[in-house]
Amino acid sequence: MIDRLAKQGNREAFPFPRAMRESLDFSFSGLKTSLLTRLKKRGAPFTPEELPDLTASYQEAICDVLVEKTLRAAAMVSVTRVVICGGVAANSRLRERFRNEGASAGIEVFIPPPVLCTDNAAMIAVVGTHLLKAGRRDGLDLNAVSRWPLTVNP
Repeated sequence: MIDRLAKQGNREAFPFPRAMRESLDFSFSGLKTSLLTRLKKRGAPFTPEELPDLTASYQEAICDVLVEKTLRAAAMVSVTRVVICGGVAANSRLRERFRNEGASAGIEVFIPPPVLCTDNAAMIAVVGTHLLKAGRRDGLDLNAVSRWPLTVNP
């Protein structure tokens, strides 16, 4: 929906922060907070006429950070090829920006067709299903570990 609405909007209509441009951290907490704060201060939902500009501005802030930091990180370690994947890779503006700016930077960008840009959560749910079928159970005190091995045998 953001992708569709943003195509009709002005990317510069609403100012949004660009998260920690000097670092390679991809946190978007400041950007999300900015949108929430803007909505709370406003005291009313955005009108249907304002939504295209809002989504275009928000989307552009996200694209700026993802493209800039990814290409900078690739250059820092002399990587000449990057893959853009996951659900966010289906976004047409992000795809366009990565292709254009990657080419300008001499970095080859690979992006799967949108139909293959699935949300990572769906993939983790499939792993969870296999673990559950194999008898794996964890308590509610289980903590998240980003690099946890995804083997069926515990």
